[in-house]
Amino acid sequence: PLLAGDDTNEPTSGSGIIPAGDDGQPLNLNFETGDLKDWTATGEAFAQQPIRGKIDPKRPFGADKNSFHTGECWIGGFEKLFDPPQGTLTSVPFKVTQPWASMLVGGGALPETRVELLNENGKPFFQIRGTNTEELSPVIIDLRDRKDKKIAIRIVDKSSDGWGHVNFDDFRFHEKKPTFKRPELLP
Repeated sequence: PLLAGDDTNEPTSGSGIIPAGDDGQPLNLNFETGDLKDWTATGEAFAQQPIRGKIDPKRPFGADKNSFHTGECWIGGFEKLFDPPQGTLTSVPFKVTQPWASMLVGGGALPETRVELLNENGKPFFQIRGTNTEELSPVIIDLRDRKDKKIAIRIVDKSSDGWGHVNFDDFRFHEKKPTFKRPELLP
């Protein structure tokens, strides 16, 4: 997994705050419930999700790959149904309680494959795409101008082309701007 550090240059695993729903309970934005609880799927792109563990070892180029997800489960857009299916996966809205956020994103770099953060009116105010790699990479988001407002996450897969999929995991809030390192880069 990627390691995030909030307060020092010393990374710690699992740092940050999982956003809460209206009932005050942590939302399933890291998919650790093993299902799509707190998300609404349209289309077929996110059927059979989330993925458990590493990139599917049955794939010829996946046997020795690590997705760099956190925890046990993550969204692996290619892992089950490959690139053809399309659809969206949208989280329930939640209140921004901290000035910074992070998430892990991978998959295609196409404009049709992206992760969006939506404002209270459902309009995107932030978008990020993958870099044509299965491995998830950290994305840091400045939410200082969104504090105390509601947002939602939408994962968009509107492509059936090569790299027409999105990988996603672990949206969290942070009190301070986080830093990330992969374990193999640690001294």
